[in-house]
Amino acid sequence: MQAAVAKRRQSERMERRERILGAAKTVFLKKGYFKTNIRDIAKAAALSPGAIYYYFGGIDEIYAEICEASFQMINRFLERECGGKASPLKKLENMADAFSRFYLEHPEYFDLFAFSDLGWKRVGLKEELASRLDQALTRAISLVQSVIEEGIRKGEMKPVGDRRQIAYALWSGIEGALSINRRGLLENTDFGIAALIQTQMRMILRGLAGSP
Repeated sequence: MQAAVAKRRQSERMERRERILGAAKTVFLKKGYFKTNIRDIAKAAALSPGAIYYYFGGIDEIYAEICEASFQMINRFLERECGGKASPLKKLENMADAFSRFYLEHPEYFDLFAFSDLGWKRVGLKEELASRLDQALTRAISLVQSVIEEGIRKGEMKPVGDRRQIAYALWSGIEGALSINRRGLLENTDFGIAALIQTQMRMILRGLAGSP
C-alpha cells in the first residue's frame, strides 16, 4: 500500500514538474526571458509561485532545463545518424537533415535556445547552469567532429583545416540557414528550408571531399 502511494506521489510530482516546464516554455516564447517572472509561469501553470519554487530555484533553472532538453533531443538525433553504417560524407548529410528536422518539428525549442533574447549564451545564467548547456553543445559539436575525423581517416575527406573549426563551420552554416528562415527571408522563394540546407550541404561536402 505504501509503495503504491509513494509511486502515485512520484508520478504526480513528475506531472506537475512537466506542467511547469510546459507553461514556462509558452511564457518565455511570448515574453522573452528577461520579461518573464515566476508569477507569470505560476499563472500559466495554474499553480502558486510557492509551488514553482518547490521544484525550481528560480527562472534561470527553469530556462536552463528547457534549453538542456532541446540539446538532448538534438543530440539524440545526431547520435542516431552518427552511429549508422553510412559513409562519413553521407553521415554528415544525414546529421544536417536531422538538425533541420528537429527545427521543423520543434521550432519552439530552437527559438528558445538560439533566437529568443539572442540565445542562452546572452541571458546571464549562473555558471553551473551555463556549464551544463556548454557541455550539451560540446557534445553536439564533438559528434560532428568525430564523423569528419572518420572521413579523413578513411580518405573520403581532405583535411582542409582544424577539425574542430570544420565542425563549427558546418554547425554555424546550418544555424545561419535556419536563422534566415526564421526571419522570413525565404518566404518569397520557390524553395524551403530543407531544400536550402540540402544545397548548402552538397556544396560543403563537395569541398570536404576535394571534388572540383
